[in-house]
Amino acid sequence: MKNKTISNVIFSAGYQILILFVPLVTTPYVTRIFSPNQIGIYAASLAIVSFFVVGAAFGLPLFGSREIAKTTVENRDKLFYEFFSLQVITSFGFYMIFLIVAVIFRFSKYYYLQSLLILVNIFDVSWFYIGIEEIKRTLYRNFLSKVFTMVSIFIFVKTKKDLNMYIGLNVMGMLLGNLLMVFQLRKFIKVKFRFTRPKFDTAKKSFGILISQMISSAKSSFDRIILLALTGSNSFVGIYDQGRKIINIIIAVSNSATIALLPKMTSTMQDKSNKYKLASMLKKIVPIIFVGSIFLGSSIYLNAENFVNVFFGQGYSSVTEVLKIFSLALLVLPINYFLLNGIILPKSHDKQYREIFTVSAIVLFAGNLILDKPFGFVGASIAFIISEYIVFFYIMFLLKRERSVFLYLIPFIISFLDYCFVNITGHFIIQIMKLSSGGIILFLLTAAITSAYFILLHAIIFAVYKLVKNK
Repeated sequence: MKNKTISNVIFSAGYQILILFVPLVTTPYVTRIFSPNQIGIYAASLAIVSFFVVGAAFGLPLFGSREIAKTTVENRDKLFYEFFSLQVITSFGFYMIFLIVAVIFRFSKYYYLQSLLILVNIFDVSWFYIGIEEIKRTLYRNFLSKVFTMVSIFIFVKTKKDLNMYIGLNVMGMLLGNLLMVFQLRKFIKVKFRFTRPKFDTAKKSFGILISQMISSAKSSFDRIILLALTGSNSFVGIYDQGRKIINIIIAVSNSATIALLPKMTSTMQDKSNKYKLASMLKKIVPIIFVGSIFLGSSIYLNAENFVNVFFGQGYSSVTEVLKIFSLALLVLPINYFLLNGIILPKSHDKQYREIFTVSAIVLFAGNLILDKPFGFVGASIAFIISEYIVFFYIMFLLKRERSVFLYLIPFIISFLDYCFVNITGHFIIQIMKLSSGGIILFLLTAAITSAYFILLHAIIFAVYKLVKNK
């Protein structure tokens, strides 16, 4: 068991590196081939299809894995075929719903090509492997799928006419990964497919989980859909999507560091006799999170223009605006993740967790409906910022009963002022040194100078603080 756990940790770490590496390699290549309008078509079509893919999965990624984990080895085959039969039914069902929607709204051919992902979901049995704790097999699937897609893109995607090929290769990559998991089933069950009519109770419980997953999917994809619906511009969607992609990569790195703290946080929280130890931990962890947030936010803001010129190439200069706006979100995204997963969930505040998520989704949708039409991708970016700040302040409202709100609120205020000061003075330094635009050498130079400035400035502030404190 110990060896399996260590193996899963190693494979998980390797996969986290891969999911960061692939977009960093493929995005500069793809954006130099396709225009923002074409990238927008891809992003919008994927956003809509992803919603139907979640529906086709019908809550099985959580419900299926949980039930498989609880069942006996003798009953595993029967339960697998019941869940798999349910997945076949729901996948075809949601595909038919998509076709009806596609006809009504006259979707282009790209949407139909993306929609094959709904049918590819039929072969996604990752929930089974997670249930039997064979997580490395799902990671094998994801690894091979991404490597296949990455290599194929470099080989076959050459011109602007290859958008169909680009979408098709992504679909084929998912299909390849799913089939690989299906072929390995014989090691764990008797592979002799038989349709098993799903029990009503099974479908009902799985549907209950599906609702929350579809809300989650809507929050992560509907901002692009609303932006397209209100502006009619695929280019706006493409610009916005690329900015979100960069922020998502940064947050994935930030959250991976936070994840390492969560087990210790949870175990400490369970020990109610040692609440002072938890308070001591938080006093050390929270300032570190905020300092890291300031560094990430100011780095993105100060280096956005040079980064976009190097990373995306011509036609994507507007991504600079999106990144500068999103840099403000980096002040609260890491602490939000920490508070939700390190404080709210370990305390079993499931109702509060749902409240936070629901409020965030409502604010995001409302913000997009109000701001997207007059301000385009800038409006969508602002709506995202507002929703994340609402999450932070709503958590502060919930924590006020525990009298720990000032532990987070005061560092936040200081961090916000710090962020503004670093960006104003850092921007002035960049202008004085004429480092506002250029190639990769100038980008690296600017990044090095702004990072050194940040470190030096905060070293001085810390030294002054210690001096005053000692007096």
